Amino acid sequence: IYSIYSGCKQSKNGEILLYIRKAKNGISSRYTIAKLAEYNIEALHGLSKVPNNGIALGAEQLIMNLNGWGKEGALANRMPATTNPVMISEATKWLDSNIKNWRTVLKFQ
Repeated sequence: IYSIYSGCKQSKNGEILLYIRKAKNGISSRYTIAKLAEYNIEALHGLSKVPNNGIALGAEQLIMNLNGWGKEGALANRMPATTNPVMISEATKWLDSNIKNWRTVLKFQ
């Protein structure tokens, strides 16, 4: 089971940026309570129980895309979660089935 979460990270120039990521077995298995608070990390709406890594990677990338990934200064993420079209397609189907209006609900900026 995977979770997709958001948090804040400081860029090299000191700017605080949104960060999207996935974690296996929940975010508390990846971060201490102190880091969860420091980086304002929280599982995204409806995304605390993503069934497998492929769907999690695809969903992570779709959410990054929704929030301006690839544009300078939009997100702290520097690398894509995935470029695999099958993972992105499967994640789109999963999101469509599990999160009503996900393209609106998961757009933060």
